[in-house]
Amino acid sequence: MFFCVFFSFSALCFPDEINQQERSILWKYRHSLIDNSNASVKFILIVDWDKEEEHKIGVDLLAKWTSIGVDSAMKLLNKRFANDYPSEVRQFAVKALETLPDDELGLYMLQLVQALRHDILPTNEQQQEDNEDGVLISVGNDRYPLVQFLLHRCCNNLSLANDFYWSLEVEKEDVLMSNHFINISKLYLAQLNATPFGRNVISVIKNQVHLVDQLKKCHFNSVFRKEIKSLKPPQKSILLKESLGTTTLTIVVVVVVV
Repeated sequence: MFFCVFFSFSALCFPDEINQQERSILWKYRHSLIDNSNASVKFILIVDWDKEEEHKIGVDLLAKWTSIGVDSAMKLLNKRFANDYPSEVRQFAVKALETLPDDELGLYMLQLVQALRHDILPTNEQQQEDNEDGVLISVGNDRYPLVQFLLHRCCNNLSLANDFYWSLEVEKEDVLMSNHFINISKLYLAQLNATPFGRNVISVIKNQVHLVDQLKKCHFNSVFRKEIKSLKPPQKSILLKESLGTTTLTIVVVVVVV
C-alpha cells in the first residue's frame, strides 16, 4: 500500500508522460486525487475519453475537483488538449480562470488570446441560428468556453477591453488564423456595441487606432519623403509635430489615461 501511494505521488511530480503501470495506479486511486490541485492534468491524461463509462467518471470527478491553479488551467488550454479531449476539459480549465481578479487576468491576456486558436467557432450559419445579429447569446456556451469567458470579462473592464482588442489585432497578422481572429473580433465589437460602457470603449479604441495611423504616417514621411528626410533634426521635429496636430495630441492623453 505504501509503495502504491508513494508511486502514485511520484507519478504526479514528473512531466505529463504516463506509462501503463502509472496509469493503472493513478486510475485505481483516482478518488483520492480530487483534493490535489496539481493532479488534475495527470488525471485528465489517464482517462480514456472515448469510453462512455470512463468519460462519465471523468466528468463527474472534475466537477468535484478542488480549485486548480492558473498554471494547470493554462496547460489544459493548449493545443495538446484541444482536439482529442471533450469540451468538459476546456470548461474545467476556464472555470479556474473565473476567480482571477481583472488585474491578474490581464497578465495572462497574451497567452489566453493565443489559446483562442483552439476554441473553434461555429460557422456563419450556426451563428445566425444562435442570434439573428450574429452575437452569441450564452456567455457560458460550452462549445467555445474561452471565447465566451474573455468576451464577458473584457466587455466589463476598460483595461482588459483594450488589451484584448490589441492582442486580437496581433493574432490577425497570422495568415493561417486571420479569419478565425477576425470572427472573434467581430463578435467582441458587437457585444461592446450592445452597452453604453462598451460603446465608450469602442470610442477609445477608435482614437487609439487613429493615433497609430498618424504615427505610421509620420514615420513614413520621416523615412521616405525626400523634402523631410533632408531636413535637420530640429526642423524635422517641428514639421512632424505639426503633421500630428492637436487632435492627435488629445488622443495621446486619452491613451495614457486608459
